[in-house]
Amino acid sequence: AIGDALHRRGPVPPVVNVGGGDPRELRQVVQVAAAFGAPRVESDGADRGDRATRHLNIGLAAEALDWRPRVPLEIGLRDEVRCFRNEAPT
Repeated sequence: AIGDALHRRGPVPPVVNVGGGDPRELRQVVQVAAAFGAPRVESDGADRGDRATRHLNIGLAAEALDWRPRVPLEIGLRDEVRCFRNEAPT
């Protein structure tokens, strides 16, 4: 999405949500990342105002950047963890 914005002609909105387009529980995202070696995250419960499921509206990214999700969550998190560990993605 960042690369698309940099190469786009014309104005780009200052903030755009990017995500997979489907709702995921934060607990599920943390578990997937941990399976690839990300540090464990401990929680003593939800903070006030937190929701268990997040669903980003990616409509603005689709409209303004002609962006669509192309990488499943599991692959994206795996590659992100490897990137932070300086390992090459497959």
